[in-house]
Amino acid sequence: MRGKSVQSTMRRLRKAASNGDAGAQYKLALSLARRRNQKSRSEVVALLKAAANAGLPDAQYALATWYIHGVGVRKNMRKGAELLCEAAEAGNASAQFDLGVCYQTGRGVRPDQQSGVRWYMLAADQGNVDAQFNLGCAFANGTGVRRDLKKSFRWFLSAARQGEANAQYNVGEAYEFGEGVEKHLRKAMQWYRRSAQQGDFSSMRALGVAHLTGRGVRKDSKEGVRLLRMAARKGNALAQYHLARCYERGISVSTSRTSAIKWYQRAAAKGDNEALNELRRLTTRR
Repeated sequence: MRGKSVQSTMRRLRKAASNGDAGAQYKLALSLARRRNQKSRSEVVALLKAAANAGLPDAQYALATWYIHGVGVRKNMRKGAELLCEAAEAGNASAQFDLGVCYQTGRGVRPDQQSGVRWYMLAADQGNVDAQFNLGCAFANGTGVRRDLKKSFRWFLSAARQGEANAQYNVGEAYEFGEGVEKHLRKAMQWYRRSAQQGDFSSMRALGVAHLTGRGVRKDSKEGVRLLRMAARKGNALAQYHLARCYERGISVSTSRTSAIKWYQRAAAKGDNEALNELRRLTTRR
């Protein structure tokens, strides 16, 4: 029954698409695209173009991404940006975000940081989490806008509440150091924990250090070392540095000069100057 139902739906879509129904053209294109075969790709492109020319924002956005990435069509950044602009002006939040990226990076358009922020704003106001995060970065760094840590925090918080792990880390950091918001260690650790649960290694490092010192959380050096080791093994330089200190001082691990040197070396190789200084101290000791 299911196979017959799918076939019936496809027949109806094809009939509507052939009669110029932009919505049907778009839906049919999506259905054909899922088949992932070269034979149907040309038909998908033709359907997307037809729907995009009819002014359907979702089709304009989909076709724009194909031009930008060279999928099914010859890569054409300018054409992709033009289609993004059409979809963005029609209110497509994903297109607004992507157009903001184009303006920030100069992909298909002349670089314009202020225009990038403007499109991020429109997308963020519709709840686009990536736009909210990028706005947080823009206000934190003063990119395209005047630097404003309070606004940066608000946008990071909006993204964090939607589950964006990097934003959750940034919110935690803001609460920990009082950047754009009143310092609140308990809230900082709560946000670090949410981010760490999603696998963010910077948050694991922050929580690990906090557990070693009891800053904002219950002091638990074993848990601290566990978190630092997880982050260090994934290449987080600060975690590697703090793990090396644990091995050097025997904090919840057996004292090991060899292990301390190993982790200082890994952190130093990533540009951590404090790790480099500690490495020199250990390796030149008489």
